[in-house]
Amino acid sequence: MPLKIELKEKEKIIINGAVLEAGPGGMSFAVLNTCRFMYERDILQLEQATSPARFIYYWFQNFYIEAGDRDANLRELGKCISDYYETTRINDVKRTLEHISDDLTNEEYWKVLKRIKALIAFEDALLAETGFALDVK
Repeated sequence: MPLKIELKEKEKIIINGAVLEAGPGGMSFAVLNTCRFMYERDILQLEQATSPARFIYYWFQNFYIEAGDRDANLRELGKCISDYYETTRINDVKRTLEHISDDLTNEEYWKVLKRIKALIAFEDALLAETGFALDVK
């Protein structure tokens, strides 16, 4: 079943490493085969990677959209997952990291992305609950 993608004017999407930008009036198209894509609005810059889950997201996106050396990105991603696993005492986080590793192995990348986003939401909620705020500039 084709995936329909709609972009507003000037909105960008990365598909298999190529950046596409919608022209005047926007555009829509159907993806008829398997590809890796990510909307520009979902791209995380390195300076925005301010938590363990956000570092995992950063390295996953680089691996996924083929930004730079894919193998090096995968190694960094694996290191971030391993470091987080070794330092956390929260069993739900450990299980999620195990699922992320399994999903990577099975090339189920949308599951990986969904789980990483859930980890980010968990970290945000945990920090909000403690009232802890860190302003990193």
